[in-house]
Parts: sequence; structure tokens; C-alpha cells
Amino acid sequence: MRLRALTYAGVLLLAACSGLNDMDLLESPVKQRVEITSEYPAIVKVVSPGGLGLCTGTFIADRAVLTAAHCTDRDGTYTVLSAFGTFQTDTIMNFGNGGIDDPNDLALLLFPEAVASPEAGQVIPLGDAPAALERIRLVGYGCNSLETRLGAGIKRTGTNQIYRITDYIELVTPLSDTSNNGRSLLGPANRAGSCFGDSGGPMLRETASGLEIIGVAHAGAWNDQYTLSQYGNLNRNDNLLFLRDASNDFDLNLFEACHLADSPGFCNAYWSYMQIFQFLKLVWTRLLRWFF
Repeated sequence: MRLRALTYAGVLLLAACSGLNDMDLLESPVKQRVEITSEYPAIVKVVSPGGLGLCTGTFIADRAVLTAAHCTDRDGTYTVLSAFGTFQTDTIMNFGNGGIDDPNDLALLLFPEAVASPEAGQVIPLGDAPAALERIRLVGYGCNSLETRLGAGIKRTGTNQIYRITDYIELVTPLSDTSNNGRSLLGPANRAGSCFGDSGGPMLRETASGLEIIGVAHAGAWNDQYTLSQYGNLNRNDNLLFLRDASNDFDLNLFEACHLADSPGFCNAYWSYMQIFQFLKLVWTRLLRWFF
């Protein structure tokens, strides 16, 4: 995760522009901190070529890991470390450029054959559009201190509520001295945020039928009181179409698996976009025939 300074004026701007009346609408932080976990097998470490970087990723198909484009900006072989094996690939599909202001900061690591099992919980399906104040879960391998950047490589998890939805899905984490970690990943157990190494990691919705992924860790900002975590929104039209193209190009069946999710709206949105796309394509084709 990339960070930039968040001014006090910026914090006030958050409250003014969020669509919420006040940050007090968010749940008060508890004393418990985020926890180390060995669960969530679909969430994996992503190691850059030569071991020069660490990110987090999620198996969204049996042979595809979703992560951030700024995690896959080097040529070479990437290594995925999971509880069910170690896998390597040099086949990458980047969407955005991964810049700090890029809402399309998404990438896929692709394997030639299936390596993850949906039946064993090693694949997490795509979920429906997020909503402000919705409770979500974060999982990542990032650091546990923004100041020292230490502690990366250990899987941690916590929950939070979505603060607002702009070009990104945004979370606010209050910083306190309730832990001797100070600014620690991911903060209070119920107001978690992201840290260096969490880039590419998932924002998850917990449903009666299991987990769904709705966002990917992109960047953040902080000051002495708060951290702001930004996640790429998988339900943005352009991000959704990127996933559609990847699914078609590499036969990933991302949308055929929509029935696994508890939020059919994602699939409905997908098919709505596809119908509009096909209609516009037909109109354009006929116009070309008429005039040329």
C-alpha cells in the first residue's frame, strides 16, 4: 500500500464530502486489535521477481490471483505462496498503471492449469456493489506499523465499515495508544485499515453462503489521528469490464460462478453492462454500414 500525508483539513473534508453526516456514524473502536489468522486460504502472498516486493492477492478463479497493478510492475516470474502450495507465473494481465491516483489498480496473475479448489474454500467469488456503512472484512500480509513498516509477511484480519465510496471504497481507522504498536495494522479489530504489504489484498463481504470479494487494496493516507485506506472498487464499470475481458480471454468462468455468491446483483449488473455494450456495438456497426 502506498501512503501519503492526510492533513487535518483533509479529515474534515472527508466528513463533509462522504455522504455521511459525521464519522460518529461509524462504530466506536474496540480495544482488541486485529488478529493473526491461518484462515482464509484463498488469500495469498504475492512475491515480486527476485523477492524485491511483497503484496497480497486473492484466488478469484482456480488459476487466477487478483492483486494490484502496482504489485506487478516488474518483468519476470512472480511467486504465490499459499497454505496449499507455492506457484509461479510470468503471465500477468494488468489493467491500470498502478499510479497513486489510479482507480483501475488491478492485475491478474494467471497459471496454465488449475491450482486452487473452490470446494476447499481456496477461491472467493466476485461480489455485488458496496454500500456506505456496510461491514466488511480485510485480510492481508502487510506490516503492523506505519512508522517502522515492520511485521509484514504475517496474515492478519479485522473488520471495518465502509466510510464512503468515491473513485475508491474508503475506510477510516482511528489511531490510538491502546496498543504498544502505535500505528498498527490493521488497528482496532472492528476498524481495521491497511498497511505496506497489504496492497492487492481483498475487501471481503461475509454472507450466509460464504465470502465475496468487492475491493482490492490500493493506497492510503494518514495523520496523527486517522488512517484512510483506499480499495479499488470491482463494481466500477471499467473494472467490471476488465474482469469480463480477462474471464473471456483466459476462460476463467468468473461470471459463470456468480451463483456461488450471495449477491446476485453483481451478475445482474454484469449482464446489464453486457446488454448495453452489445446494443451500442450493434448500433455502431449499422452506422458504419450506412455511411461507408
